[in-house]
Amino acid sequence: MSEGRRALRALEGHLSEEVGVGEAAEVVDRLDRTVSEEYLDRRLDEALEEQTQRMAALWRRDLLLVSCAPFFALAAAVAALVGLG
Repeated sequence: MSEGRRALRALEGHLSEEVGVGEAAEVVDRLDRTVSEEYLDRRLDEALEEQTQRMAALWRRDLLLVSCAPFFALAAAVAALVGLG
């Protein structure tokens, strides 16, 4: 089973929580019949690439915040000490 088909079955599980099992199966079966496997795989790859880029940007931001935090804390402490003098 291709990644696209697995994604459709996962969608069916999510839809069944919202609209019911029978309606979810009907929607997914209709998609399965009308959408090509290549299209599904391509769209899934694009979505995964977009998600990967978004997560990488968040990791870079968090790493920058964590690595700069001690510097800013030290700068604030020095500024407070200078302000006391």
